Amino acid sequence: MYILQVLAMWIKSKWQYFHATILSFDANNLQYYIMWDDQDPTGRTVDYFNLALDRSPDVNNIAVGTKVLFHQARYRGEEGVRLAGVRWHQGVIDRVYIGPSGEKLYDGHHTKGAADGKWITFKDYNYNFSGHSLDDLRLTPNVFDILGAQAVKSRSPSPPSVSHIADTPSPSRAAEAKPLKPKPVDPDACDIYLSYHLVNSPVAINNGEWNSTIPDNVQTNMHKMSDPRAILKDVESMGVNIKSVDDLSEAGLQKTVSLLKKCKLFIACVSDEYASDDRCRMEFQYAKRTMKIPIIPIVVGAGSFDWQFTVVGLLLAGELYIDFTNKDIYNDKLQELSRSVQKHIPNATDVTDIADQPHLVSSSPVKKVKENQTGIFLSYCWTNSNNALQHRQIDSVTGSLYSDPRRIYEGLKDSDMLNVWLDINHLKSADDAGMFEKIVEGLNSAAVVIVCVSTEYASSDNCRMEFQFALKSLKKPVLPVIVGEGDDWMTTVVGMLVAGHNIEAVDMRDNQSEEDFNKGIQKIKAFIKEMTGADVSVENKTYHAPKLGDHVICLHQNWAYFPATVISFDKNTMEYTVDWDDGDPTGRVTGYQDVCLDNIPQTDEVAVGSVVLFPQGGYSGTEGNNTGGVRYHQGIIDRTYKKAGSDIDYYAGHHTHGGDEGKWVTYKNYSYEFSDMSLSDLRMSANAMDALMACQEVFGS
Repeated sequence: MYILQVLAMWIKSKWQYFHATILSFDANNLQYYIMWDDQDPTGRTVDYFNLALDRSPDVNNIAVGTKVLFHQARYRGEEGVRLAGVRWHQGVIDRVYIGPSGEKLYDGHHTKGAADGKWITFKDYNYNFSGHSLDDLRLTPNVFDILGAQAVKSRSPSPPSVSHIADTPSPSRAAEAKPLKPKPVDPDACDIYLSYHLVNSPVAINNGEWNSTIPDNVQTNMHKMSDPRAILKDVESMGVNIKSVDDLSEAGLQKTVSLLKKCKLFIACVSDEYASDDRCRMEFQYAKRTMKIPIIPIVVGAGSFDWQFTVVGLLLAGELYIDFTNKDIYNDKLQELSRSVQKHIPNATDVTDIADQPHLVSSSPVKKVKENQTGIFLSYCWTNSNNALQHRQIDSVTGSLYSDPRRIYEGLKDSDMLNVWLDINHLKSADDAGMFEKIVEGLNSAAVVIVCVSTEYASSDNCRMEFQFALKSLKKPVLPVIVGEGDDWMTTVVGMLVAGHNIEAVDMRDNQSEEDFNKGIQKIKAFIKEMTGADVSVENKTYHAPKLGDHVICLHQNWAYFPATVISFDKNTMEYTVDWDDGDPTGRVTGYQDVCLDNIPQTDEVAVGSVVLFPQGGYSGTEGNNTGGVRYHQGIIDRTYKKAGSDIDYYAGHHTHGGDEGKWVTYKNYSYEFSDMSLSDLRMSANAMDALMACQEVFGS
């Protein structure tokens, strides 16, 4: 690598960037090891996406919508720790214009705020920036350039590894190796690479492969859209080797680089979503500017052409594109694309013979639930699954092979009457927003929820969230199946809810054989058959999203929560804007998952393991900023008890966050533990699933 001077994000102050020098690069983990220019010894391992080259960008790489780093404010040095320097921040370009001297200038705003953990109270902070020249901006590196450079480096002459030496036959053995094996087919052989955004594929959306919010214009016009996957199949029918990569993991990135190094033509399925997506933009720039691959731009999506004002549009300026946004003339556009492909791939056949074939048909059609099938959602903790251990997804397992929730799934899915939802079949990433939406969708469509309860399940925030959301918000019929070991879970909120709703459970903890396991499966099926005859109407769902004018407890910064009132909600970003009770003008925009109603919780909502907000420590007002008040903090309940001579339930617990996570712990009256809290002192920490569905119901999806 020849990259030396960079700007890198310091892990101890999220979304702030500082000058540094690269010392080494870990190609396996895509991380740099750096030395800070201000000599700070901490946070020296940095992910590739949190680093930018310290050089002025090319004018063709910046347009409206481009993410950049820009400088704003200095910081003082600290003797024995660090020198002074300049702060850089991540922003997005809103406006490009010509200044008085004829130079291009750029205006924009911060992409991150207090809700993202960014510190915004430093001197000279301003949400907007303006009048910046190219010299004032930096761009994050293209990951495909990084991987491409590493691939070139790895092909440099070097001694063979020990494993290669061991696998290399000696001259005598090589001579005896007859007949010679045919040369293996290169899996990365590629004539054409097709690049597209998943949300522009109706088939991908219908198959549940897109795990995030579908833009309104895509949702409305999906039936009119030409599908990039149909285009890929039709181009493949021309006798060419065309590839595309949907995998967003590191392995997928490596695969993309390998294909782009070998392909002869790059088809870019351009849309607003494509141009605004970092992965798509980096693919496009790497193909065009680094590899200099011929590009055929085709326009897909819902018919908007705002992409023309982005970097992708800038790089395509003056080039002809093929407009696939009108599906009614798909075949005509396919003929046009065929002629363009043949200019670059002479052996490609004409598309005439396939022009009348039906389009937008997936090679793997959507699996539809039969009318007599029942939707079952299986909720479980990975720590109770031997299968998860075998796949190295966990380090240790608690529970029997014959009570493994994934085995229970296998035992149920073979039945014609059941269609079972299991996380590993539906969740392709650990992205919180996409993951929660997918789980919410599965729970919402289920007729019955099987909950594999255990101590480990009750201790998991996500598992507990699934259970409470299914039972209390969606009012779904729930069947507890006891797995794992012991019965500590019975004293938690999960156990209280099971007992409080008088739900009968199937106990599989003592299963010792295949026969025991099969008996358990038969019991589960019998319960399901009985439960699916019950009324599972969706009319009685109850969500608890704050509405306009509601009083709430809301995250501000450093894991401290304060009282506020909701004044607006942005359904596109799922963010609230609030007015703080103390009049503080900062940090007023907060994600839906960090806002909870200022209501006293119900008794069955709080037990050992419940995540709550509790008051601790007051603060005095600051002239011109706030009037002071009470701080709330996120904690977890460790113990419930009654005092002598009283019927009131009291709760004790501890903070969920500490100083190593950016929480301020030096305020007056701070204590890691809390006790003697009654229900009236507590507030329920937001349930992300409940909040997501509630916001969609209250404010529209």
